[in-house]
Amino acid sequence: MPTPKIFMSSTFVDLSPVRDQICKWLTGLFGAQLIVMETFGSDAAPPQINSVRRVRECDLFVGIYAHRYGTIDEDSGKSITELELDEAKSAISAGTLRDILLFVIEEQSFWLSEHKESSASASAGMARLREKARMHTYTSFKDRDDLLFRVTCDVYRHIFPLLSVTPLKVRTSLVPPTKSLNHPIGMEYFSIEYREYLLGRDHDASHILTLLESNHIVLLLGESGVGKTSLIHAGLIPAAIAKGWRAVPTRPLGLPSTDISRTLLATVFEGRPTYAGSLIPLFGEIAGATQGQILLLIIDQFEDVLLSRDNTNQIRFVKELPTSPMGKIKKPFEPVI
Repeated sequence: MPTPKIFMSSTFVDLSPVRDQICKWLTGLFGAQLIVMETFGSDAAPPQINSVRRVRECDLFVGIYAHRYGTIDEDSGKSITELELDEAKSAISAGTLRDILLFVIEEQSFWLSEHKESSASASAGMARLREKARMHTYTSFKDRDDLLFRVTCDVYRHIFPLLSVTPLKVRTSLVPPTKSLNHPIGMEYFSIEYREYLLGRDHDASHILTLLESNHIVLLLGESGVGKTSLIHAGLIPAAIAKGWRAVPTRPLGLPSTDISRTLLATVFEGRPTYAGSLIPLFGEIAGATQGQILLLIIDQFEDVLLSRDNTNQIRFVKELPTSPMGKIKKPFEPVI
C-alpha cells in the first residue's frame, strides 16, 4: 500500500514549535507523508485555498485547535483552519478521507492564550470552530506535553491499519516461574523469580498499588539495605502484573532520559529501533500500541539522575517527568515509582 498521507491543520503563529515536534515524530515513527501548511503557506500569509483542496489527497486529518482562530478568507468569512475542517467533513462523506482526529485546548487553559485574537469576528469564529469540533470525536488537551502525548497515541492507533508493514510486536508481560535459592543472597535483593522468599511484605506491595491508583508519582524512601528493591521486584512487580498492568523497571544511569527510553523500548516492543528523544511521545506510542494498558514505570536509584554525564539530557528528563501526561487520561497510564 502507498505511504499514508496525514493532513495536519492548525494555526501556525502559536502552534509552530509543537507542530514541528509532532511532524518529526510521525514521520520518523510511521514514515507517513505529512501535508502541512509549511509547504503551501502559513497563518501569517494570505489565505491559500489550495491547502483546503489538498485535504482530499489524504488518508487521515489531524486538526489542532488552541486559542487562535487564524487568517480569515474574505470570500467565506471563515478562517483557513475552519475551511480545512469543513473540507475534511465533506471528504469523509465522499469516502476519500478515512478518519478525522481533532485536538481542542481546554477553554480554561492559559497555554498560548497570549495568541488569542480580540476581534469580534475571531471570537465568533473560534466559538463556531469549537462547536464543529464537538460534532466529531475529539480529545481535549491543556498544554504542550499533553498535546504531544495525545496526538502520538491517537495517530498510532489509526495509522497502522494503513501501513503496508507489520505493526511493532508488543512483548507479552508475564511473571516468570519461581526459582529456589541454593545460597544466601547477602546484600543482594530478591528478584521476581525469588518472590516466594519475600515474606511479610504483601501488605506493603498492596499499599503501594493503592497509592499508585490515585497518584501518578509515588516515592519509595528508606535507608540503604532495608529492602526497597526486593519489595519492588519480588512484591510490587508481580502484584502489578497480576492486576493486568505492565511494569517496567529502569535505572537512570549516565543519561537518564536516554537510558529510560531504551529500557522502555526493549521491554515493551520487539524490534523497535533505538530512540533517544523526548519521553512524552514515547509514552503516547506505548499507550497506542498497548490499547491503554496501565504502564508502571519504575525508576530505581532515582538519585543517579544527579550524576548524569550530560546536563541537557538530565534537564530534559527532570522537566518531562513531572509534566508528562501521567494519570491524565480516563484509564491510568503510567504511574511512576
